[in-house]
Amino acid sequence: AADEFVQRVVVFQRERLAAIPDKYRKYAKFAEKSGKPLSVLDKPPAILVAPYFPTATLDDRGWHRTNVEMIRRTKAQAGGIPVFAVILADTLLLARYVQQIAADYSAAGADGFLLWPDGFSGYQDPAALRVVSNAVTALSAQSRPVILMYGDAFSLALHYAGLAGFACGICYGESKLSTED
Repeated sequence: AADEFVQRVVVFQRERLAAIPDKYRKYAKFAEKSGKPLSVLDKPPAILVAPYFPTATLDDRGWHRTNVEMIRRTKAQAGGIPVFAVILADTLLLARYVQQIAADYSAAGADGFLLWPDGFSGYQDPAALRVVSNAVTALSAQSRPVILMYGDAFSLALHYAGLAGFACGICYGESKLSTED
C-alpha cells in the first residue's frame, strides 16, 4: 500500500502538476501562431516532494520513521528528479531533534529540505527565531538546499545561516499552523 501511495503522489507531481490543465491547452495554438510556443507544456518538475506527515516525536508513536520510509520510496521512483523532504515540526521538536532528522532524511536519500516550522513567523520571540536559524544551519550542513516554507522578512537574514530559498507558503501566507483548515 505504501508503494502505491508513493507512486500516486509521484505520478501526480510528474504528470498533473507539470502540465498545463486541459482547459488551458486550447490557448497553446494561439501562442504557436504568434511564433512563441508555450514553453511550459508538459515540463517535468524541478523537484519531487516526498509524501510527509507532521513530526511530533521521533519515537515509534510518531510519523518520523514513516516519513523516512516515504523519502526512500519516493527516491526509488523519482527517475533522477531530486527529492525534497518536508520537515513539518514545531520549534520545540526542532530545537531538540533537528540534527537527527537531518541525518535520517539525508541517509534516506533526500536531495533537499522543505522546512515548515509549524506556526512559526519571523515576528516571534528571539528564542524561536534562534531555533529556526539553528535548524537551517544544521540542515544546510548536510550539503543540501534548505527552503523555508511560509517565510517572511526574517527568511532574508537566514540566507547567512545557509537558507537556499523561501516561499510565502503553499498558495499564500507567511505562516501557517498545520492544524489550520
